Amino acid sequence: MLVCLLALSAGFVSCSDDEEGFDTSLLIGRWELVRYEGYYYMPDGERTDYDEPVYGEYAEFQEDGTAYFDGETGSWSASGNRLIVNGTEASGAFTVASLTSTELILEVSGRDEYGEYFDRTIFHRVE
Repeated sequence: MLVCLLALSAGFVSCSDDEEGFDTSLLIGRWELVRYEGYYYMPDGERTDYDEPVYGEYAEFQEDGTAYFDGETGSWSASGNRLIVNGTEASGAFTVASLTSTELILEVSGRDEYGEYFDRTIFHRVE
């Protein structure tokens, strides 16, 4: 039974979409954060959904790996379909769910001290 579980988990890891990547040249520029959506589960199992518009928050990604988020300077890098942002309020590793010349959708999920969560952040290009 243990061997079957190990083989199954190795199959999931090897079939990951993380290696596909995204076109980083499309990321370069200024983006306006327009919407947060997702959910979280509290430790008692209660699910709370949210879908909120956002106004006046911006992110900028430059070719040299510099990132700006609401006036804070940091850095960005890409690994597969992951966008890694360091040194800003928005620091973290995000899955690039969609990236076009006009829209960027980042997703992150996991578990923290408050429970399980899933966040989708939607940006529109402004420059």
